Amino acid sequence: MIDLKPWLVTWSTYGAWLPGDPRGFQTRRGRQHVPPPVRYAAPGEDVYDARRYRALFEYARSLSRGAIFLTGR
Repeated sequence: MIDLKPWLVTWSTYGAWLPGDPRGFQTRRGRQHVPPPVRYAAPGEDVYDARRYRALFEYARSLSRGAIFLTGR
């Protein structure tokens, strides 16, 4: 008989797209308007510039931990 051990693995994406990320970001529940990246902006619309959010990015980065890797034993 095969001994199976069931596992439920879940994770959070918290901190995956930090505020100020060069790819763009959204605030929680849209509390702060952040212009869209160039590829999504309408003609003449303000576009996202990561340099404007640099301090916020550094702060959010300081709160996040390093990556955790799951390994089999």
